[in-house]
Amino acid sequence: MRFYSCRRQLRYQAIEEGKLRRDLFYRLGVVSITIPPLRERKEDIPLLANSFCLQCNEELCRKVSGIDGKTLQLFQNYSWPGNVRELQHAIEHAMNILPDTQSVISPKYLPRHLLDESTAIQMEAESQRIPRLEGPLDEVIRKFEYGTICQALRDASGNVSEAARLLKIDRQKLQYRINRYQIDVETPIK
Repeated sequence: MRFYSCRRQLRYQAIEEGKLRRDLFYRLGVVSITIPPLRERKEDIPLLANSFCLQCNEELCRKVSGIDGKTLQLFQNYSWPGNVRELQHAIEHAMNILPDTQSVISPKYLPRHLLDESTAIQMEAESQRIPRLEGPLDEVIRKFEYGTICQALRDASGNVSEAARLLKIDRQKLQYRINRYQIDVETPIK
């Protein structure tokens, strides 16, 4: 409401300064519609995203069938400072770089700034959850470290150098921890 009154004030100021004719203002100002920003109506995001997807299919001669659930979740978590146009541009961006073999928009094809903010929001939410400690702290830390190393090795398909890069530690430090926990890199980790 404040934004609306601010714009009205600017219009009256323009009339007073002679930049806008009074009769023209009243001829054009028949109906004023206030549309809330996208961040205040997130329930519209899936409908708008699918609409933009269909529109881009036609414009780019693509056959993208839709948007996956993780992408929609990222859209719901994002604050959309650029409003609906930013959503439209995010869909266009994804569809322009989406390989022809893909028919669904996934998060890895979204603009980087969307992923960065959504990841930051998700990390903040996760950091507020305090995990329940089972056993002594040393044991909990060992279990967590073991699980994290195994996950990194899974993500890197057993490649220790790649896993070290994912964990952002030196290869030698990772190798030391693999030996300490007696993790067999040769057999697939489940």
